[in-house]
Amino acid sequence: MKEYLKLTEEFLAHGEDFSFMEIALKIDTLKAVIDFHSHKYYLESSPVVSDAKFDSLFRLLKKWEEEYPDLKTNDSPTQKIYSAVQTELKKVSHSSAMLSLENAMNTDELIEWEKRIRNILKHDRLIEYTVEAKLDGLSVSAIYKNNFFVQGATRGDGQVGEDITLNMKTLSSLMHNVDFVKYGIKKAELRGEVVMFKKDFEDLNKKRADQNEKLFSNPRNAASGSLRQLDVSITKERKLSVLFFNMLSDDIDLISEENVNKIITESGFVSRPYFKKASSIEEVIGYCTELEKMRDDFDFEIDGAVVKVNNHDIRRSLGSTSHHPRWAIAYKFKAKEETTRLLDVIWQVGRTGAVTPVAVLEPVLIDGVKVQRATLHNTDELERKGIKIGDIVTIIRSGDVIPKVVAPMTEVRTGQEKKIIVPQNCPICETKLVKIADEVALKCTNSACPRQIEERLIYFCGRKGLDIESLGDKVCKKLIEAELVHDLADIFYLKKQDFYNLELFKDKSSENAISAINEARQKELWRLISGLGIAYVGVQTAKSLEKNFTSLDEIADANEEDFALIYDIGEKVARSLCDFFSKEENQKLIEKLKNAEVNTISKSVSVNDKLNGQSFLFTGTLQKMTREQAKELVEENGGKPTSSISKKTDYLVLGENAGSKVKKAKDLGVKVISEEEFLQMITD
Repeated sequence: MKEYLKLTEEFLAHGEDFSFMEIALKIDTLKAVIDFHSHKYYLESSPVVSDAKFDSLFRLLKKWEEEYPDLKTNDSPTQKIYSAVQTELKKVSHSSAMLSLENAMNTDELIEWEKRIRNILKHDRLIEYTVEAKLDGLSVSAIYKNNFFVQGATRGDGQVGEDITLNMKTLSSLMHNVDFVKYGIKKAELRGEVVMFKKDFEDLNKKRADQNEKLFSNPRNAASGSLRQLDVSITKERKLSVLFFNMLSDDIDLISEENVNKIITESGFVSRPYFKKASSIEEVIGYCTELEKMRDDFDFEIDGAVVKVNNHDIRRSLGSTSHHPRWAIAYKFKAKEETTRLLDVIWQVGRTGAVTPVAVLEPVLIDGVKVQRATLHNTDELERKGIKIGDIVTIIRSGDVIPKVVAPMTEVRTGQEKKIIVPQNCPICETKLVKIADEVALKCTNSACPRQIEERLIYFCGRKGLDIESLGDKVCKKLIEAELVHDLADIFYLKKQDFYNLELFKDKSSENAISAINEARQKELWRLISGLGIAYVGVQTAKSLEKNFTSLDEIADANEEDFALIYDIGEKVARSLCDFFSKEENQKLIEKLKNAEVNTISKSVSVNDKLNGQSFLFTGTLQKMTREQAKELVEENGGKPTSSISKKTDYLVLGENAGSKVKKAKDLGVKVISEEEFLQMITD
């Protein structure tokens, strides 16, 4: 294995620069490396490189074969679907090949794909396309005869797969009886992907860690490993879902992809999370870009978009290669997962005194961003995942959040890895660290710890606090280093000349800083509450406090029972609020803020109670407002916006391409309404 990993890095680093003689000598080795990684990915569900690296190897081989066709052989990975058939499961022959898809790594390659299509068809007439989410799961087929599910199989090598009929019957989203006969269909084969929801993946890994079992590196591998179990009870408890996106039947002419989608959806299966029809390649590119921006909104992983020719007659004219259909292509999103080496662990002190581990990594590009640091969360996570310094680790980056380490690749360890040493004292002020009951982080209890003061000030002046534009992270650090600020209130006592001592500040910039500070004195009370950095009190809770109390003094005088009357404040938050306002140092801080004429009075306009504390979750693309505007409307009308669906959610508001949350809402008994119905609720 070590040799294959070494060769992988060599090909990725230098493969583009090889001469013809070097390519001729090394092409068989490259094929062997790709076969090794395919085996790890498909058969063992335990890859040792990221999808992006595997794709790069595959594209390198394809490039060599295109440049030197004499080097292409029938057994090349570019000419076959990798066999992932195990002897323990019964083999199943597919009625027609389950092919792979050609990849487009950028929009230029999508345009080239369309040119190839038109060259084959030899016409410039309108071609309609469909665009849908590319699910990152395990490809399967499901055969129905006379409306009943009779057989399930994996893709395998495209010709022969594994019989997983019993396993698929355990999936709650698989329908055992479907009225296909009403469409004139006696026998149908549905093809799709089995996936694992992100939350179920996290729960599974936590359970495996508790039992000292190897962690899955991502939901796709977890789904694959779970579906192909000989013991179907294991499959059942792993919470898998199947989504179908293709149908084959000799009984009727299915006409188009649009019609196939209509039949699958009308028959009661979980609908595709995103499906659009496009009349040009430019429109296709627009939808692919839109989908990439939405990728983090889905409950399961997607790694690209699938673009297909809509019309089935045109598809038949285009045909297929031995590897992929010519009428479809996968547009791959920028990678959000990579593998790299953990070089070290540093311990970071936060504004609340929490001391957390941060991974120092060999630099790696993820989603176009150079990543050198990633969160390791806390000591419990370190122990649970069994990570060591020197490990090759999987890193993911979703949305704008800090990258995180998912799991180590224990199978590639060399024996040189070192145990991570957990500190006993604060790395900044040397105070003895403590572990507080019911909390996962180590704590530095010294509120005068210089790093805590620095982090508190940065948060206080930041977007979730008073949002003082001139006081960014670097300026806050400079103010503390210059001993101009010792607590949060000190910024309101700064004078213009104080900034002259700071690097890059001149007359105008100093004046702007003072002006921004003066503006901050009159900002909403919720910003001050949030900026104080009270444990468990974020922006939403701060806004709720402002709506329910007339002033900061009234909040400070409240007890746990008073806080418990507020819809979204629980016992833990109530206790934290009482604890904060009971401390003498915080009482002095608030008095100092008031003396500096900082606003401590509620300016809340909330006002009406049209939504009466009801909770709303928005999904899909809204037409008349952004998600943020929708959330603000909920708050302004006395409701509560939420970020995830549960039994406590009152309404799910649907935009276009709403995805899987609809089914979950119905399962939980959550009322589903349209955007128009939501707007009527606040305008009636």
